[in-house]
Amino acid sequence: MREGMKNTICLAAAVILILLNAYSAAGADNWVCPACNTECTGNFCANDGTARPEEVGGVWNCPECGAVCDGILCAYAGTAHPVDSENG
Repeated sequence: MREGMKNTICLAAAVILILLNAYSAAGADNWVCPACNTECTGNFCANDGTARPEEVGGVWNCPECGAVCDGILCAYAGTAHPVDSENG
């Protein structure tokens, strides 16, 4: 009986780890709406309908404060990536 109980506990632990990994991977596709700062999934913000911004690659310098940035907005000045601004 003890061996069967250990196997059941190991199986339950494995299932929990699989579910936790799947839950973490599902959250990896989240993004923050640039208009209202709501965390979103999918292609549109559920709060205001703003379309998900396209990924902008590379590191850039903020023209407002000079910070080195790697996202679509400067974390310090809130300035949009220059490529995004040009595409308007």
